[in-house]
Amino acid sequence: MMNLPDFTSHLTGMMKWHFSPQTGAPFWLDMRQSLDFDPLHEVNTFADLARFPDVADRLRDVPIEALIPRGLHGSALAGVFESGGTTGKPKRIVVFEQWLDELVSWRLSGQRPGADEQPGNTLALVPTGPHIVGAINARRARAKGGLCFTVDLDPRWVKSAFSAMTWPGCKPMPRISSNRPRISCTRSLSSTLSPHRQFWSEWRNVRRWWRK
Repeated sequence: MMNLPDFTSHLTGMMKWHFSPQTGAPFWLDMRQSLDFDPLHEVNTFADLARFPDVADRLRDVPIEALIPRGLHGSALAGVFESGGTTGKPKRIVVFEQWLDELVSWRLSGQRPGADEQPGNTLALVPTGPHIVGAINARRARAKGGLCFTVDLDPRWVKSAFSAMTWPGCKPMPRISSNRPRISCTRSLSSTLSPHRQFWSEWRNVRRWWRK
């Protein structure tokens, strides 16, 4: 982003968009009232962005409608997406169709001519459901003239599985935090990880089938 031809103009334009009553989202307009600086006039450099507080926790409970910019009412919405919940209650965002299309176009623009053109189909072992990476892969496949096949890997399920893990020779240890279970194993690492090996063996079989 710092490599934009005119980063300062881009930054001030974004501040005007998000903090102007005509175009900004209620979330940012309400925040402007609580800031000890005016983002419309006092955010002019990259360093100035550090003046904003961390809003991650606010995204866990904010009404989705408050995240929709007034300037984009009527625009096609791609969906409401959530984080994996690794650090607590999932955070939510809204994403518009145009944003995803621009993201996919940007990613594909970096490919070498002729690279990865055949086939256009995509097999994605990624989080789907409320996670944006699934939507990105689906649009990437569509942009390449193909279809998207998915194997859902929900991070919440993975965390739940680790929390309830009953592998032979392993037992849960006291948690470092509420979101990071630890496992103590008395058996060798190779025998303990055998379920992982079986999974990846099956995954390699799927990839071989896919290439046929």
